Amino acid sequence: GFAAFEPDLPGAKGFVVTQPMRCTGEPLRLSADATGGAIRVAVLDHPGFELDRCVPVNKDVTDSEVKWKGGSRFSSLKGKTVCLKFELESARLYAFSGLELEPDR
Repeated sequence: GFAAFEPDLPGAKGFVVTQPMRCTGEPLRLSADATGGAIRVAVLDHPGFELDRCVPVNKDVTDSEVKWKGGSRFSSLKGKTVCLKFELESARLYAFSGLELEPDR
């Protein structure tokens, strides 16, 4: 089986905020089932990476790159410590990549 984050109530929005992690320089990718719903991602405290600029993921995806309107590229944050905020609307988030835990965490 798989573990997933999803909203508590059907049809409701749910949010997941990560602990601080370091960007590897790779694109942010996620695996999720957002069929009939949507997932958006924000990089907190980094202009250009707000929820409303994220191109929603609205289907079942595996290792799919997250993109933002306006050309902001997650790989440009290489080496920076960031927190992500996932907005889940009738969707399940299984995994994401492009970050690593800080050594002291």
